[in-house]
Amino acid sequence: GNLPASAIGGGSRPCPRLLLRYVKVFDAVFRRVVQFVRRMAEDRKHVMITEGSVTMRYETRSSDTKTRGKNLDDGPVFYNKVQVFNRDLSILMMSLFAQWRYVERSVYKSRRGLRGDEAEAAAKKEKDRLYALSAGELDALLEASAEDDGITILDALAATGLRSIRYAKEVPGVKGVVANDVDRDAADACAKNVAENGGGVSKKCRALCEDAVSHMIASRPLPLENDGADKNKKKNAVYDVVDLDPYGSCVPFFDAAVQCVAGGGPLCVAPPDL
Repeated sequence: GNLPASAIGGGSRPCPRLLLRYVKVFDAVFRRVVQFVRRMAEDRKHVMITEGSVTMRYETRSSDTKTRGKNLDDGPVFYNKVQVFNRDLSILMMSLFAQWRYVERSVYKSRRGLRGDEAEAAAKKEKDRLYALSAGELDALLEASAEDDGITILDALAATGLRSIRYAKEVPGVKGVVANDVDRDAADACAKNVAENGGGVSKKCRALCEDAVSHMIASRPLPLENDGADKNKKKNAVYDVVDLDPYGSCVPFFDAAVQCVAGGGPLCVAPPDL
């Protein structure tokens, strides 16, 4: 009789489209497994550190460190865990400076176009109005004006960028923070930490890999070179605040930092060694 081909050993040929679908599914699963294994291996070399409002992944198990990553602060990028109080204090001082700067500028603007007693009366009225506000209300005004008139901060020796990210997230009225480090591994780690702390931080804070002294010298407020302009008039300073937290002495950075920071702006120094 007539038997089907499968009964006499012929079988049916698999559909090429079905095979291609199976291959695609297998490839997708394989890629996910590889990514998972790589992430697990990567996570074994990192710990999660939370300080203030910032969380970062910190690499600890590196072959080029003296204790091979056995200590929390012994990764390839420097992290000083005992400086938490110092960073908390920096946040507090930057917040107070931002408020003071806002008040001073608002009072100055209130005097425009006025003279004598009239200018003094307007300035006193504006100062009294702002001093009557709560800290929260004043911070709200700072945030509203941050994009146009907020403070700019240079963290010249940023390492992991923890301090820089805290400035961006916790200080009201910050327009921008530059987290600089001459070490490429540190700058890369900083960029990752910035990205992992949300879009708001990424808009305010950026990682930079340059020599700190060269960058500060290039950021000085130099005289304007326009024909007929006042020879004593200078362009605005790039940074309202400069922060120095070196691994070693601060002395090599002082001259450039003093020239770089805006008039009336704080120069923050955390020297482990003088």
